[in-house]
Amino acid sequence: MAHAATHIGADRADASVQESLAAKCQENGWLRAGGYAWQDDPYLEDYPYDIREASSMEELRSFFRRGNWAIRQGVVYRDLAFVQQVDGGDEWWTLKKIGDEGEPGDWLAFENCSFGGLSRDRHGFNDLIVGMSAASASECERLEYRLPMLDGPWSLMTACSENRAGDQVECKILESRCGDYAVKAYERPSFDGAMLEISDRASRALVFHDGACDSIVSASGRARDALSSLIEGSRESDGRSRSEAARSRLRSLRDASSEARESSSAINPPSNATGRNGKARS
Repeated sequence: MAHAATHIGADRADASVQESLAAKCQENGWLRAGGYAWQDDPYLEDYPYDIREASSMEELRSFFRRGNWAIRQGVVYRDLAFVQQVDGGDEWWTLKKIGDEGEPGDWLAFENCSFGGLSRDRHGFNDLIVGMSAASASECERLEYRLPMLDGPWSLMTACSENRAGDQVECKILESRCGDYAVKAYERPSFDGAMLEISDRASRALVFHDGACDSIVSASGRARDALSSLIEGSRESDGRSRSEAARSRLRSLRDASSEARESSSAINPPSNATGRNGKARS
């Protein structure tokens, strides 16, 4: 049996986060007080909820690499929370913060993930977490948070911009790169959806744009298709060797992306575990 660590590489989350997550865990049969793990053994130690907060992607990755997790240990990063629901295991109940009322309803449970293997892959781990955070609540519910794997890891930033009404609106921005191209997908304060821009990294000239994307996550998928066309067009126009290298690179990245999806795919929880929609499975 695993035992709660006294130091797990991250500071304890603030009280409101601890309390709202502990309350949310009462909806999960494995994590609630006196849940499934304790029903057959009333003398088993009832572990406390120990929720930490990672301040960076690398700190989060280090958290998952430590292993031997006790049930109810967890970590929050940006608007995401991960709570271990198997004592000594690697099955993380994954939630997204959708409110700030200090209540269980602040959290949307949408996935059960295993991070033991993926945490050793810095690029793949980064893109999975960035995708989850960049995705909307509805995209997370539909499990449509995956980003295509390109040459560089995706980065997620936020910026405040003024909309037409004069209000400050926080907008999300995704950036990455592939070969000679820089990729940027961003929200606009006065419009629904997102804008996708692909530019030449050397000249900074805009070579592709699409202002009709549903979200920055869907824009990232559109970028993958656009990059394929750009690279193919470059090869056909002048036959430069760098284009062939880029095409090969994109193929290998697709293969790597498929492998990352397999290694980080949701694992089936034990019988009666909470499902992806946060409800107990029969």
